[in-house]
Amino acid sequence: MGDERTVLVLTQPYDVTADYVVAELAARDVPVFRCDPGDFPQRLTLVARWGEGWHGSLRLPGRRTPLHNLGCAYYRRPTAFELPAHLTDEERRWAAREARMGLGGVLAAHPRWLNHPNDIARAEYKPSQLAAAGSVGLSVPRH
Repeated sequence: MGDERTVLVLTQPYDVTADYVVAELAARDVPVFRCDPGDFPQRLTLVARWGEGWHGSLRLPGRRTPLHNLGCAYYRRPTAFELPAHLTDEERRWAAREARMGLGGVLAAHPRWLNHPNDIARAEYKPSQLAAAGSVGLSVPRH
């Protein structure tokens, strides 16, 4: 494996499509770190500091990957953050927002994505999809 960069696969545990991607990468001897962002902060942890790029690591029990060695990131259907049960609804909303801004912010800053979460979010707006399709000459329904 040598100097090969790790592919970060961000998805839920039972994602068959991601299973195929991970298997193909393994067959090509490409290192993979698969995790579900929904496991943050209970099982998945992030240690990060800024200094000419993000340094630190993502960690799961028994595994870790350094942030500086990440190649491409693949984002596909992760679960919602799993937060401690004792939190009130207000605390849960605050903690989820902070987790999204903290973990999501560091990961979103990564320069190489197969499908960046921001692009996925923008694509969810159907009126924008219709406008984009029309602007490049595709036929779109009038209603």
